[in-house]
Amino acid sequence: MRLCFVVQRFGEEIVGGSEWYARCIALKLKKTFGYDVEVLTTTAKDYTTWRPYYPEGTTEFEGIRITRFHAQWQRDMRIFNLLSRFCYPLIRALGKIKGLKVLGSFLEKIWFCYQGPYCPKLLKAIEQRKDQVDRFFFMTYLYYPTVFGLPLVKEKAALIPTAHHEPPFYFQHITALLQAPRALLLSTVPEMRLVEGRATSLPPLMIAGVGLEPIASEGIVREDRHPYILYLGRISRAKGVDQLIHHFQKFIKKTQSTVHLVLAGAKDESIPTRLLESEQVEYKGFVSEKEKYQWMAGAQVIVNPSRMESLSILVVEGMLMKKPVLVNQQCPVMNYFSEATYSVFSYRHPFEFIDVLEQILKSNWHSPQAEAALAQTQQFAKKLFSWDRVLKVYQEVITGEVSAKERSNPEPLTTLSATPDHL
Repeated sequence: MRLCFVVQRFGEEIVGGSEWYARCIALKLKKTFGYDVEVLTTTAKDYTTWRPYYPEGTTEFEGIRITRFHAQWQRDMRIFNLLSRFCYPLIRALGKIKGLKVLGSFLEKIWFCYQGPYCPKLLKAIEQRKDQVDRFFFMTYLYYPTVFGLPLVKEKAALIPTAHHEPPFYFQHITALLQAPRALLLSTVPEMRLVEGRATSLPPLMIAGVGLEPIASEGIVREDRHPYILYLGRISRAKGVDQLIHHFQKFIKKTQSTVHLVLAGAKDESIPTRLLESEQVEYKGFVSEKEKYQWMAGAQVIVNPSRMESLSILVVEGMLMKKPVLVNQQCPVMNYFSEATYSVFSYRHPFEFIDVLEQILKSNWHSPQAEAALAQTQQFAKKLFSWDRVLKVYQEVITGEVSAKERSNPEPLTTLSATPDHL
């Protein structure tokens, strides 16, 4: 059985997000079932410019072939942001006028080409493999290789959209894309509901997500007198990190707390350096996998301020490590975790962030009630993100057991309904 994954970036240096997700699934399918797995991707490491980083051509990584192509041009984010600001309202307006939908679709195509990575050679490679590959997996919905590559092999393709509420998700191209493959593999129930509301004639919807290995806490990475809350991931305005820092500064000013905010991950240009030098804020840059879990083990609270996530691995790993987690309620997926568990808490605005964080830090997380709440949340995460469950879903798609005419019903997911008494 020959499988091909199409993803905009791929490499050990690329952590988090759909790229990490694609690497996990591709490696697991190779190692568990011995499938012949290839990845078609670009040479980019930087998702803002698509600048070449890796050499073009075919290499091997843990038994997987990786074939990379240069993007035909590099993206200027200032131009792209101006284009988006112009295109979003115009496309939305044109979509409401029957005779002008074609013009709206044309503008969408311009947007996707500049969004990138614009790589016609990658599309040609997909087409060349059409008869040799048994199943194609496209990750994620937002980029040029998926939007224009999946329709070339739709009879053999599954789409892992990693979708969330944002303007491009409502483009005409995306309506057609969601209807094209033999199956849609979603990460969570909220993402499934979002996709269901986008189009009526859809292929089978299956909640797949990603499996996570048991996490061993290895102690605190730093020797420090200060407790800390932790954000791990892309240090970007798109992830709400600027707001997190502002909220945290208001928290410090109001409570006079000695707690620090630790930020670890790759920083992009949207976050000015001066913001990372704020009082009681520590920026650690990129950290290794081992350091990541050490930082998590020592944290008082794990926090994710992002409003747009299809699945937050940081939050899930926080649950698995039995840590209290604080999330942005405006993100449906993370709010779902908050409503379904005992130790994931949410906030809507800065004042609520301050109040909830203060409550979490004051709580005794070693009391029997709190320990029980953390353990039950851990079990919830283990059930939902077990490799056995995830691989079963992928096997159904690979072996053709999924009917293209019948919608799959996801297994019921356990929801914790009692109210914890430790807060």
